[in-house]
Amino acid sequence: MKLNCLRNKYRITPYLYGQSVFAVLLNRYTGQNKFGVSYLVAIKEGADFIYGANINTNIIPYDFNKVNNIIDLINQSKEFIKSLRYNGVIHSYLPISDIISVSNKDILNFAFIQTNLKEVAFEFKNIKSTINNTNIELSNVFEQEIRNEEINYRVRYKLDHINTMLLSEFIDCYKRLFIQILEELESLKDISKLHNFRNYDLLSYEQYSKIINIWNNTDIDYSSNKLIYELFEELS
Repeated sequence: MKLNCLRNKYRITPYLYGQSVFAVLLNRYTGQNKFGVSYLVAIKEGADFIYGANINTNIIPYDFNKVNNIIDLINQSKEFIKSLRYNGVIHSYLPISDIISVSNKDILNFAFIQTNLKEVAFEFKNIKSTINNTNIELSNVFEQEIRNEEINYRVRYKLDHINTMLLSEFIDCYKRLFIQILEELESLKDISKLHNFRNYDLLSYEQYSKIINIWNNTDIDYSSNKLIYELFEELS
């Protein structure tokens, strides 16, 4: 599994890597250099409590004005997490208000979380049970899971807020960027030679060809003996 090189070579968890790639893509899509992404973290002491009691919501701020490559970005996240230790308290235990006050960044309505995608319905004798996938608390969420040496994703979003076609293209770009950066990290011996964020190809050959060759093919025949305003009148 190529993700193992992240742990062994760079001491990076797959979750931190996946979220960092997600942030890079947001930066490339929006052109926004400062923003935050919410994510969920587990509180081990609450593992035996009622569902939800062992989870806290944190914010990771990103400042692309201060970083050039994926390792810079990951180190920025690590430094921020270390800065959230108040009197020995780990960042996972801090109230969300404290985290936001420290980050002081524009917060996106998007979350990137690590979870278990396996959904199991309760079994009752003589009663049929099903899984209800409707969750009114979640808005726009990228969920990542590592299971059996595989990485899986699920995306939750609101149909009235996000265009499905655009989101599908975003997901394709995420997968492409995820693999590009991972392969570079695996093969590169000198991290000072890592690509800048802006040098990665987000579009596939087919997407690039469509934009450049098809959508940009606007040449049409028109009458050479008409004035330009007459041509516009014909179009209107």
